[in-house]
Parts: sequence; structure tokens; C-alpha cells
Amino acid sequence: LHKEVLNELGAMNEDNHETLRAQSTAFIQSDRTAANYIPPFWQHRYDLITHQMVIDWYNELQSYMLQNLNLHNKAFNDSTFVKIDNAVNRISKLASKNYNLAILRDERVKLHVSDIKKSLKANKLRVEGAPQPFNPHLVARLVEKVLYVANYQDVTFRPLAEFLQMTFHFLTRASETCGIQLPDVKNGLVHIQRQTTYYSESDVFADYDKPTGVVTKVTKGKRNRFAPVSTEMQLFFDQVALEYDTGERTEDVFGNQSIWQDDSRVPRTANWFRYELSDRFLKKYGEEFMNETGQEFTKSLHSLRHAGASIMTAETK
Repeated sequence: LHKEVLNELGAMNEDNHETLRAQSTAFIQSDRTAANYIPPFWQHRYDLITHQMVIDWYNELQSYMLQNLNLHNKAFNDSTFVKIDNAVNRISKLASKNYNLAILRDERVKLHVSDIKKSLKANKLRVEGAPQPFNPHLVARLVEKVLYVANYQDVTFRPLAEFLQMTFHFLTRASETCGIQLPDVKNGLVHIQRQTTYYSESDVFADYDKPTGVVTKVTKGKRNRFAPVSTEMQLFFDQVALEYDTGERTEDVFGNQSIWQDDSRVPRTANWFRYELSDRFLKKYGEEFMNETGQEFTKSLHSLRHAGASIMTAETK
């Protein structure tokens, strides 16, 4: 999504070529999709789009997703459709808020969206069967596998191995792991008190005053907490501290002793680790891992938190 959309909507002049261009480029196409998901109703200026145009195209999209497989040869789930609908919704809300235009996603469209989501979920279940139950030990095996590869086969996966270990051990969300800094570790505890995330312009589309890029926020309420540091994790933090003391590591661009940085000293975020796991590690070692465990790893980074909690609960009982 781009800010130009709303700027052009505000003009509402007869020469609306820029409006159409902005509305079309508002939908960033993924190279993983099998169809053109830019809504054809963006061929019209916003104030000429009707609710029925939105519903008609949603019906076409639903029909396509029910009759075809995605590029991974799997049934479409509702998440792809939800992303598209969210984009329409955000543009619609801003058009109403900033320019007093009609909301495209009214109650009728909302109800229709709900029905489509249900049909896509039911179709995925019909095509692929019931999903495998969550297996925390499979997630633990993946952490071990990445660590082994990083230690003995490919050192470039070392940051990923560290991230997975830390998230699994501290039961943190991915952004919380990225937010940990060296001074947070004291007296055998780590203070989980911030989240580091990357926000693109599309992420803050509805709030022009919000910052973009790598942003660190202070964690509030119950999420601000302490977690015990194991001997293994303490050795890792001691090594990081030594590297800062010797100058092998330097503070990031924000002046903090972050754990992972890119070549420009910008802190790493979950987006990077997600890419490292899905687009690098699993593409190279995924089949080998499946042969070893009998299961394909398809979980998200957040599964580390749940797996760690499940195993810890079982051990403490």
C-alpha cells in the first residue's frame, strides 16, 4: 500500500490517471501467487466504485481459489484472501476518515467475506484432510538440527541457530527475542522489556505519523517480565559481551548493544529470521529433516514459544 493512494483520492479531479495507478500499485504482488490479485475495481476512481463491484470480484476470487491449487500445490487457505480483504478495508477506512468518502467494506461485504473464509477453510480441510496436531518435540528437533548445521556444516546459519535457541528457551515472541540487548542479562535473568520490529509503509498505512523501518518499542504490562538464563545461554551472552569488549562487535545504529545486526549495523528483525528459516534453511535441509523425523516442518516462528512452553510444562510436572 502506498500513501499516494489517499493523496490522489483527495484530488478527485477529472484527470485521474495517477489515482488509478496509485490504487493499482497499492496491492503489492507476491511472486508466490498464481493469479493477479489486483482488484479490477481499482480501474475506477474510488468514488465511482460500488459495493457490488467488490462483492462480484470477491466471488471471482473465491471461485478461483476453490478450483485451483497455489504454487506449492496445496489448497488455498483463507489467509491469502484475508490479506487482500484487509488491504481493501484499510483503503476504505482511510477514504472515509480523511476524505469523507463511502466505506466500500460495509456490513454486507463483511458478511460475504465471512462466508468466503469459511468456504476456503472447509475446502482446504476437504482437499488435504485434518492438519497434523501440534508436536512440540518436532519444533525442538528443528532447533537442534539448525544448531548442528551451523556448528558443523554451514556457519552462515549461526545467527538463525542462536535466534531459535533463544526464542525456544525464553518462550519469547519473535519481536521480543529481537529486542533483547546485552545489558538486559543480569544475575542469571534476562529482562524481556522491548520488541524490535520492521514496519514498512504499508504496515503504517493508516497512521502517517508512525515511524517506519526498524522500530523498537517498550513492552508494557504483563509482557514486561524476567526469564531465567540457562548455563548454555549464559555462555552465549558471555561470548557476546567479550566481543563487545574487544571491539569485534560494535553498537548498532541506535547506540544499543543488540544481539544481531546486519552489515549496516541495523538490528535484525523477525522478517530476516523468517526468511533465513523458510527460504534458506528449509529449502536446503527441509527434505533431509523430513526424512529424519518423518514430518515436514511447516510451522511459524511463533511455534517456538508454544513448543518451549509445552516441553517446560511437561518437565516441571
